[in-house]
Amino acid sequence: MKKTLHKDSSSLTLQDLNVLYFSKTKNEALPDNYTYSGSNTLKNKYGVKSFIRFVQKCEHDVVEAIINLRQEALPKKFDSSYLKYLHKRLFGNTFEWAGHTRDLPFKFEDGTVAVMSKIGSSSSIFSLAVGDKIKECLEKIDRILSEKNNLKGLSCKEFVNNAGEIFTFLINIHPFREGNELTQQIFFEKLAEAAGHKLDFSVVTKERMKCIYSDAIMLKGDVDNTTAVKHLFEDISNPEKVSILKEFINYRVRVNAASCNINNQIIVAPNEGDTYTGTYEADSPNSIMIKTTDFCVICYKDYFTPEQLRALKFGDKITFTAPITKNLDQILIPAEKLAPLTEEKIIERVVNNIYVQKSREEVEHLSKLVYGNSKILDQNLHLIHKNPEIGKQLAEQIENSPQSISNLAGFKIGVIKSPKRKIAEKNFFKLRQVIEKYVDTLESIKNKILKEHQVEQRRLGKAIKMPSEAVLNILNSPKDRWNESLEFSPSLREEFNSFMSKVVLRLSTREHKALNEADYKTLAESISISENRARIITKIFNKAKEICLEFREFQINRLKIMMIEN
Repeated sequence: MKKTLHKDSSSLTLQDLNVLYFSKTKNEALPDNYTYSGSNTLKNKYGVKSFIRFVQKCEHDVVEAIINLRQEALPKKFDSSYLKYLHKRLFGNTFEWAGHTRDLPFKFEDGTVAVMSKIGSSSSIFSLAVGDKIKECLEKIDRILSEKNNLKGLSCKEFVNNAGEIFTFLINIHPFREGNELTQQIFFEKLAEAAGHKLDFSVVTKERMKCIYSDAIMLKGDVDNTTAVKHLFEDISNPEKVSILKEFINYRVRVNAASCNINNQIIVAPNEGDTYTGTYEADSPNSIMIKTTDFCVICYKDYFTPEQLRALKFGDKITFTAPITKNLDQILIPAEKLAPLTEEKIIERVVNNIYVQKSREEVEHLSKLVYGNSKILDQNLHLIHKNPEIGKQLAEQIENSPQSISNLAGFKIGVIKSPKRKIAEKNFFKLRQVIEKYVDTLESIKNKILKEHQVEQRRLGKAIKMPSEAVLNILNSPKDRWNESLEFSPSLREEFNSFMSKVVLRLSTREHKALNEADYKTLAESISISENRARIITKIFNKAKEICLEFREFQINRLKIMMIEN
């Protein structure tokens, strides 16, 4: 300090002058001077001591500042000076000390001096930069960014790793009394933009950011933890993950605005190749949420097979491994493994068939005539559903010994028979016949159901690949190029028709209706895919269909011209 006091004033830096200026008031500079006396509210330019009102006014000004900053040109150099500039721009309307780091004493207009060179007690397990270390650490970041050319020329993965490490280091510096989180976010958004990348912090919930800061702060005697920060940077730099997180968060807020606690949860996208185990908690049109022990993973519905999605119920335990996303781009409509029908399911479908029900009505009608009770054979019929052979045995039993089933309707005294008994004896052979007919109907309908199920299994079991690059080129070409492209390339025409045929055969009648009406929700639910995937299918198919119709009309018109000329 003595050497500093004897320096020539012309060679002193602004920081040196600040130290000299406040050297006399060092003992008066206190952390508590940042706040109003007897209050936790930070001193502010609004003069507002109510914490709630202060936060409201501050947030209003900060939102406006963010909009303006994002429209500003990128700086020529990314360093601690730019970090201070951002803090000044964000909080200049709120704090007198905006843009000033916490290690240097700051004199307020009321004459008090505040400084916070140390955060926490000496017994704290956390280690944040203290005193002169703040300046040293900021200078270290300046050197890193300078040596690495502001992280330019790096792949996305390399940028994530490097930016994550610097972000973590900056968290541990905590250069400002307040506003560090937002200032860092804007700084790294700009840094990413200059390096050819994009970061979107809007998909980071408050709870996740809180845990990021907690995990990133180094424990005394421990190394810093950058894993959580790098995961965050991967999520906010990957366009697909940003899209998944944003769609889920916005949907949950929209449909459950009153009780939505999405900001109180750690919401993450899965890392490719990692395995997660948790509970199926919530969903959106494109994603599902798996709640694990540590966080909530938002998984794209198309990560799962249709049969997995169809079977999922809220509260189910699930284990899944996040796939490599590039594999998803190869399939337009996924295959679905339709399980064989169980015996119970077959019986349910058979007995509910209209022809079986009509046949049963005949059995019950004749049972009433023969035995005086239309339900007398219900137990026998139930057994027949499981084993048709029992039906044949029952038919023979009724013909040979009808009374072994139950007493016939009416009565007989000697040779005298009541009218009901006469009707009963007249109809028990007919009862045998309708039972045989019932058995035949059962077997016929059962075979039909099994065949239809096999056809459905084959239909669903066919995956439709994304159209080839050549077909996609036609789909994306101007309308006046469609006919020319197909006319002069028979192989391309064949490929185009083959693709259309496969899609037509793969989809059900209900799904075709949804396609024609652009009903993404119905199509997604029917195929068990995301609505986003349903939108892609609809766009591709309807465009291809339009091209086919246009080309067909072109061929017809050309044929008419040829006939006229001949």
